[in-house]
Amino acid sequence: MNKSLNKDAQDSFKNNEGFLMVHTPISIPDALRIAEAKEALEKEWLKLEKGTKSGPAWDMKKPRSKEQVKWEAQKNGKKVHFGDLMDLCFEKNSQLEKAKRKYKGRVVFRGDQVKDEQGIYAVFTDQGSSSSHMASAKFLDAIARMPGCSGMDSDADSAYTQVVLADMEDSVETWVTIPKHRRPQDWDPNITDPVWRLRLNLYGHPLAGLYWEKHCQKAIFGAGFEKVGGHECLYVHREQQLFLSVYVDDFKMAGKTSNVSNMWDALGTHIFRPPCPTPKQCVPRVFSTTC
Repeated sequence: MNKSLNKDAQDSFKNNEGFLMVHTPISIPDALRIAEAKEALEKEWLKLEKGTKSGPAWDMKKPRSKEQVKWEAQKNGKKVHFGDLMDLCFEKNSQLEKAKRKYKGRVVFRGDQVKDEQGIYAVFTDQGSSSSHMASAKFLDAIARMPGCSGMDSDADSAYTQVVLADMEDSVETWVTIPKHRRPQDWDPNITDPVWRLRLNLYGHPLAGLYWEKHCQKAIFGAGFEKVGGHECLYVHREQQLFLSVYVDDFKMAGKTSNVSNMWDALGTHIFRPPCPTPKQCVPRVFSTTC
């Protein structure tokens, strides 16, 4: 048993509760009646509406009629996509006593219901994000334990929404319908079937993972890393004697101790957004075989 774990965590692992991690879905009508759940949803909506360095996730100030956008696209021979935003709510660790549970809100793009300007279901490339292998993570664990070496890991800040869709090659202009309970109070009621221009990459978009990987990889290459042959999400910085493994928005680095911290700072400028979160000490962790 890891002595660094607090007593509650140790007890949960002893009876296997700590391994369950049950997330119970909460319907939105029910979530809006539960104070903590409503607060979790509000937090997620505000994060996307107010935006980060990349700005708001959609242009709240410029709603347009869906039919008008369709008509203009057809007239100009332009491809556009239409989709819905959907909010989700879950009670995390719902198998535990109430004091240890937590509500989590999430706003996603309905990638299964995307249609184009003709009303036809949109077709997306089958190209997906690269796989991240457990062997790579174990390889870094071994390096971190070698003399003069260490390892650390950290998470990207709001990973997918760092990507501006307009910056992605071959991205299609996308408009979204916002749930009625979340539409701004001051929008023009004369606009029928209002839609808003989607600006940022959201969870649920069929190409969200691929767009994030391209954005992330550009920053990694910019910091001096290059790919390791045979490993799609493993990189090496030969000059700094460092290896980096990426699993979606989880970054794991190992190599020469004197160079690790500075490299986090270099990556943080592009990926984590300053201030870079303090990376955790590297411990063996299990990565999924796909990302």
